[in-house]
Amino acid sequence: MIETADVFTSRDGRLVRADGYPPHPERFAAAAFDLPTLLGDGRFG
Repeated sequence: MIETADVFTSRDGRLVRADGYPPHPERFAAAAFDLPTLLGDGRFG
């Protein structure tokens, strides 16, 4: 199984944040990346 999510999309010719969220956020945290900050998203974390 492969998980996919639209993290970014294009609207009116601009790249914008979509509603998707990468799977396995713990992997980003283990590598010292703050995923909510990277994505500019306050929903998680």
